[in-house]
Amino acid sequence: MFLITSCLTPQEISSLSKKIGLSYDGYRAGSIPCEVLATDLTQEFYSDFDSAKLVVDLMDVKCNFEEVIFDADMERKLSSLPDEEVGWLLWVLFAKSEEQPEESIDSILDIFQERLLESHLRVAGEEKESYANTLEEAERLKRVMKEMERRQEKFKHLKERLEKKIEELLRKLSQKDSSLKGLSFRCENLEKENWQLKSELASIKEKMGNIEKVREKSEKDIQDVELLKERIRSLEKELALKEEKLKNIRNLKRVGVFVDSQNLYYAAKEEFNGKLDYRALLDKVVKGSGKEDRFLASAYTYVVENPEKDQTRFKEVLENLGFQVKFRELIERSDGSRKANWDLGLTIDILQNISRFDVVVIASGDGDFVDLIKYLKRQHDEVKVEVAAFPSKQRTSQRLIKEADYFHELGQEVIIKED
Repeated sequence: MFLITSCLTPQEISSLSKKIGLSYDGYRAGSIPCEVLATDLTQEFYSDFDSAKLVVDLMDVKCNFEEVIFDADMERKLSSLPDEEVGWLLWVLFAKSEEQPEESIDSILDIFQERLLESHLRVAGEEKESYANTLEEAERLKRVMKEMERRQEKFKHLKERLEKKIEELLRKLSQKDSSLKGLSFRCENLEKENWQLKSELASIKEKMGNIEKVREKSEKDIQDVELLKERIRSLEKELALKEEKLKNIRNLKRVGVFVDSQNLYYAAKEEFNGKLDYRALLDKVVKGSGKEDRFLASAYTYVVENPEKDQTRFKEVLENLGFQVKFRELIERSDGSRKANWDLGLTIDILQNISRFDVVVIASGDGDFVDLIKYLKRQHDEVKVEVAAFPSKQRTSQRLIKEADYFHELGQEVIIKED
């Protein structure tokens, strides 16, 4: 192998490999390292006569006896010769070993053995360094795999939590839709009954007109007329009750409540040294000014998740009150401060569900909602927009109060005093 790599160029080694017929699945001979080609050529040299002849012919051309000035080379210090010249001399010595001094052959062989040992040591060093790099890369990949497994497990838990939340929200939405469908169905039935009563009343009045024209003075006819009149009065009263009930249902306003928990939490703490009573808050804003009949269609609350506290019980209490609870984790900034903003999420929920409400109550004093109120009044003027907040100069924007159709000023009636 040393003779081949030292006497032939990489192009010649590649060309010789093609002539002999060496093949490597999926790779060109020119892309295979010279050491690999030289090793395979050496094996072919010893195992196949035709291959050996091709190698010998090429080596003879490269190491032409006329071109190798053997005597002059022998006068030089052999150890200073490059590998190429050592290979040429070694090939010439082997080819005409009977004509060369034994001491010269031994010297060449010693140099060849030293070069071969150096080559093996160099290869061994490169393989050792490659093995160390491979071990280091394996350790790095192992750490990466562990991190990926940890993140996959975290993602799995997060996915399960989201699926449960989605399932619960869908269930509650289905209940709300069923309630609204029930009201709609009752309204349709009342309208049908109203139409039937009007038809019957019209028919009775028509009969009364005919009776009045042709009635006889008989006692029986008079009694029939009185009975019909009594029936008319009864039907008119019943019709009036039905119409009043239908009017009340039609005038019943659907209220959607959206609570910025973070804003109200700090305002309640700063102004009253207490906590927000969510039940009292709902009762207050759903009742409104008392000038119209209203009912709670949906309630949302937006909570910042505190990793240092277990908020499971707090969430259950809110859900039992009818809230759809939405959590968001705190985001830690580069300066060490933490922030969790629900403004965009609250805005999107209002816009997506606006068609389901006649009244929207934004329970927050955050001035960032001023533009949202302006947009709703401009694009959905059929919906009344109200604001509920504490009278806090720091937490409640005066512009927000001014833009609202109605302002619910919150006070002690929605406060739970802390122990």
